[in-house]
Amino acid sequence: MPPRRSRGCLRDAAIVICVIAALLLVVGAAAYFAFVVADHTLQQEDLANLTETEVRNDLRDLQLFEPDLSAYAYVSGGSLDGPRFDAVNIGSIRYGNMKDGQMTATTRTVTCEALWQNSYVSAMRPLTAEFEFVNAAEGWKLSIYTLGTMKVTPLRPLNVYDLEEDVVPLLRLYDATLGDAYVDAHVALSSDLTVEGGTVKAVLSKTIDGKPMECTVDLTVTWSDEHGWVPEVTSVSAEPVEGTPPSAEGEALVPEPLTEEEGGAAEQRLVCHPGDLVSLSGTLVQRDGIFMLETAPTEVTMAGRSWVLDRFVVTGPSSQLTERLRKSVVVNGYVTAAYVLPETPLSLAVKTLG
Repeated sequence: MPPRRSRGCLRDAAIVICVIAALLLVVGAAAYFAFVVADHTLQQEDLANLTETEVRNDLRDLQLFEPDLSAYAYVSGGSLDGPRFDAVNIGSIRYGNMKDGQMTATTRTVTCEALWQNSYVSAMRPLTAEFEFVNAAEGWKLSIYTLGTMKVTPLRPLNVYDLEEDVVPLLRLYDATLGDAYVDAHVALSSDLTVEGGTVKAVLSKTIDGKPMECTVDLTVTWSDEHGWVPEVTSVSAEPVEGTPPSAEGEALVPEPLTEEEGGAAEQRLVCHPGDLVSLSGTLVQRDGIFMLETAPTEVTMAGRSWVLDRFVVTGPSSQLTERLRKSVVVNGYVTAAYVLPETPLSLAVKTLG
């Protein structure tokens, strides 16, 4: 057993060692914190050096994809130029701070408008980018970015002659008898159109039963942010016609099958105009009170737009449609834009249901 005095000396030495260790720890932590704060303070002198030119250069390096305008009707002009970055706003600095023993990143937010355009339209997507300060040598670097919803704006009026082939199908939606009677008619167009839309007058000329006849069709054209130019018949002036001439009856358009190499995701292709009579087979279903025809994946081209669809809105006598729910049917109907659901942009107005 050590003498009592020896035990006291050992205890005193241990206390001294603990005190020294604690002092070293406190001094070390203080020195580290002072270094971090000093380094952070020195870096702040360079944080304001994020310039608009640097931002634009980093944004151009993103190589953003050109917007897809295939869903916009009567929009032409070829490929889009861009993007150009407008309305660049460099946000204030959010300095990093100590969290869980580590210094968080110093960042700032940049917002702008990414703009593509040709001579017919401009397409803008809001862009938000986060820039992070790396160090004094490397400066600011773009870390992440997000793109908002696209906004398409017309830069010139609709080319009225793009409507020439669609006047009769649009007339058929307004008046099926007149529409069928004036199939293959000569179409003369005049218009009063601006970038906001306007009016179109179409004069259809045709000899019917040996008699020269005319039909004047008045249309309005409006711009839709989702669908592009939307023409609609508002009034018609024409001599009455008796029923539908046999020569104008025609057969319903039927999709043509596609090979896997031709169609990709689509199994069949349908090329049509608004108001055309088409024949589609599938299963009749109802979703949220809306009748729909579920079909094989179909590539549809109509009025300058293209889709790959596997369902169509169906309109017709509800009692007749209800009887055929969840059954395989063949719908002969007039095709047009539905404007009901984004994922179901086309509808069929039933003529016959087989």
